[in-house]
Amino acid sequence: MEEEIEIPIFPLNLVVFPGSKINLHIFEPRYRQMMKYCVQNNTGFGICLIKNGEEVGDSETTPFEIGTFVEFTEIYELPDGRYDIKVEGINTFKIIKLIHDDLYLKAKISMLKDRNLEVEFTLNEKRQVMKYLTDYINSVAGFRGEWISDRKAPLELNPLFTYGMSILEIPNIEKQKILENPSLKSQIDTFISILLKETKNNQIRLDKKFLKDKTILN
Repeated sequence: MEEEIEIPIFPLNLVVFPGSKINLHIFEPRYRQMMKYCVQNNTGFGICLIKNGEEVGDSETTPFEIGTFVEFTEIYELPDGRYDIKVEGINTFKIIKLIHDDLYLKAKISMLKDRNLEVEFTLNEKRQVMKYLTDYINSVAGFRGEWISDRKAPLELNPLFTYGMSILEIPNIEKQKILENPSLKSQIDTFISILLKETKNNQIRLDKKFLKDKTILN
């Protein structure tokens, strides 16, 4: 781990991975103040999944210890003081100490090591993961009766993993467990395992739905 630094913390019902790109609408006064601080100090902030408490209007919210530091890619201050922002996940961190000396939460944190260079996969392995992800997307759409347009999923494995985690429909606590895993290889292996399991479950549900609809028609 690196040296400790102090950053603003934004507890959300959301798990953000390094490389993720998300849009946020900032309307609470405390987080408007946090945005002003970030702009004035040219810094990003940390996003952590909420462990206890509520996302809106709860000053006693407790976040999980492991989160992701994000930086702004776009920021717009609206006339009434609200913000529309776009941020990108940069690196994971561990909270050392929570700081309650302002309207918004801060923390003393330590950045965790960059795991981007930890894993090497062949082109065929990357294509196999893309197939697993495509099968999962099709299974979700099939169950919902939705039309699938071509999705431009990245071929490089790390962005593909990040993209997959953003659309994977599993509880946030399960995503948090993956984020907290110190090994990128293990994260990706878990991701693949969940993709295969969820695709199979969706297909079973779709088959049952088809049989039920067929019985009604008969």
